[in-house]
Amino acid sequence: MAYKSVKEYLKKESKEKKYLFAMEKAKNKPILNVTDCSILSGMSMSTIRRAIDSGDLKFHQIKNRGRLLIKREWFDEWIGL
Repeated sequence: MAYKSVKEYLKKESKEKKYLFAMEKAKNKPILNVTDCSILSGMSMSTIRRAIDSGDLKFHQIKNRGRLLIKREWFDEWIGL
């Protein structure tokens, strides 16, 4: 792929580094959020939410904030690891 400028190349490289950093960070977490599950599985966040809504993926919801938290064991079981 040809880049129009060095700035465009660095922007693309920066996004890839951020994604790889987020993936490494998510790999070591015992409790995941929807974004972490999306990064680790390669599925979209809406797919993860559909699995939660259908009951296929277990979760815990924080009452005050509404964040969906998934234990690593639940995620691994759902993904088939």
